[in-house]
Amino acid sequence: MKADFDFQKAKWIWIKDKKVNQYADFTAEFDYRGDNAKLYISSKTDYIVRINDHFVACGQYGDFPELKSVDEITIDGYLKNGVNTISIIGRSLDVDTFSHIKSGYGIIFELRIEGE
Repeated sequence: MKADFDFQKAKWIWIKDKKVNQYADFTAEFDYRGDNAKLYISSKTDYIVRINDHFVACGQYGDFPELKSVDEITIDGYLKNGVNTISIIGRSLDVDTFSHIKSGYGIIFELRIEGE
C-alpha cells in the first residue's frame, strides 16, 4: 500500500562499495511488545522484506526523484513478543532507463510500533 509519509528518524543507507545494478542486504534486530506495527519503506529501485525469516513484501519503483514512493506495510502478523529480525534486500540500478533516473543508491525504512 502506497503511503503519504515523511521519514522522521530514518536516513538513506547503502553499502560502501557501490556498483551499477547492485544488490545489498541489511539486517537489524528490534524489540516488540505491542501491536499496530507498520513498516514504511522506499528504495531507489527494488526491495524484498523478510521478518524472522518469513517473506513479508516486495516492491519495485521507477526512481523519479520528484515522485518518490513509500510503501506502508502492516507487519503485526510476522512479529513475536521479544527480539525480532528484519532483513531487507535492496537493489539500486543507478543508470538512466525509461523507468529510472540515475540518482544514486539506497534504501530507507522506518518501523512504527504503536505510533513510535
